[in-house]
Amino acid sequence: MERKLETEVIEGEIAIVIKYNAGESSAIDVLQGAMNIINALDGLDKVLLKGVDSNLEPVSILNDVQHSSLKLLLARALKKIPDEHINNLDWKKFVGSLLVNGKHRLISKLEANEQEISTILDNIGKDYVNIPGSGLNYDKPDVKEINKAIKQFKNACSGMENQEITIQSELGDIVLKDVEPVNIEAGKDVDTQIITNIGQEIFKIKAIDMIGKSKWKLLRNKETINVAINDSEWLNEFLNRKYALLPGDSIKCEYKEEIYYDKSHNETNRQLTITKILEIIHPS
Repeated sequence: MERKLETEVIEGEIAIVIKYNAGESSAIDVLQGAMNIINALDGLDKVLLKGVDSNLEPVSILNDVQHSSLKLLLARALKKIPDEHINNLDWKKFVGSLLVNGKHRLISKLEANEQEISTILDNIGKDYVNIPGSGLNYDKPDVKEINKAIKQFKNACSGMENQEITIQSELGDIVLKDVEPVNIEAGKDVDTQIITNIGQEIFKIKAIDMIGKSKWKLLRNKETINVAINDSEWLNEFLNRKYALLPGDSIKCEYKEEIYYDKSHNETNRQLTITKILEIIHPS
């Protein structure tokens, strides 16, 4: 029987304030705009949470609605919290603080390019490291996914034409007005240059994906990276328990790595994919 996954409330509240013209603004437009912004904030949280656990799902909880201007007080809840963290109040406190801090820094710099976004993510890295029980598993969120989530947030705000939007948190207020829409394309940015390297390397395994849907955690130059394995034949054999493999073992593989550069030739992101497993190496 499938286990029902309840939501768990964590710390960290934010408010969305939308100024509208009483008696003039369309109720549907204002409320739909607020829903679009909430969905966009959930999307941004979802990417930030991947640095903690790729299975976590954010859920917005409505704490209060105030009027004169439309003010929505939102709490954050999570689904699929690992069992060891369900009753861990410190864990929930740190994760809640991480999401508030991450959103505040990113929304404060809506016009940031990918290099600047990467710097912001580096600066909030200590928030991930300080999460009880998660410090050793910190994975920097993907810059391109964050950039896409920010663009979706900008488009949600741009739909509130002639309305002033304020995002409030314990870190201060961010006032947004006349946000311009942006084009979100599933492709490469015009100013992005990509260099692709193909080679062989040995990676030490830190965490294994036994379900086959998320990425493996591997060590490369003593840093943890998330890596997708696209060797479907080997992966199917592994999931059918043909190979004995544990954290601490290593795998020799062929890989493809894409390195992204902005127009100033600054590296903005790396995506590494394992294309073929050549050998499993156990500790001597």
